[in-house]
Amino acid sequence: MAIGVNGMAWSQDHLTEKESVRNKQRVNYIYNFTEFITWKEAHNPFVIGVLGVNEGALVDEFEKSAQKRTIKGSKVKILYFESVDEIQETQILFIHNMHKVDLSKVLKQMYVNNTLLVTENYEFGQSMINFMEFGEEFHFSVNSQQLRDAGLLVAPRMLNYSIQVQKDWDEIYQRLTEERNLIDDQSKELLRLQTLVSEQENRLQLQRSRII
Repeated sequence: MAIGVNGMAWSQDHLTEKESVRNKQRVNYIYNFTEFITWKEAHNPFVIGVLGVNEGALVDEFEKSAQKRTIKGSKVKILYFESVDEIQETQILFIHNMHKVDLSKVLKQMYVNNTLLVTENYEFGQSMINFMEFGEEFHFSVNSQQLRDAGLLVAPRMLNYSIQVQKDWDEIYQRLTEERNLIDDQSKELLRLQTLVSEQENRLQLQRSRII
């Protein structure tokens, strides 16, 4: 069931400072995208949907912005979908690749509903707008054909800001993958060392108890 989130809030206490900042950046990027996209008709409220389990903190960030900002002069409403089957008509739908959604099952509905599909960490050209975190910033690509298929007009200036060549995107994606693999390896090594230290402490404690 789709959840309207006006007046609701999810605790962000569990988020790291970096994760909280990233959510703010995601929201700002998506609001900024609307300045370069034209829909077939005006919508009031302007509806943004977020798809994916455990996206409460991001939805909460969207809701905070919706209380302060408008899009094309209209109030903003946020909807939260936990599964593809729950998706309703929106003007924007955001999906992160960590939810492993097959976009081919979503795009046809986006075309019919004149909906802008914004994704994160998908491969080049798989959605209308796809962005990826790298270092301290985001990069994004634009699929002009998919935008046209959805009846959306994109300002040429936005294309100038985007990565338009797959080779460039692949290079960034490869660096991001290598960086994440390195972090994973470091985390595993840290866990191994922590386990080793814990085992040594247990042995020392056992020796002390025998001496006493």
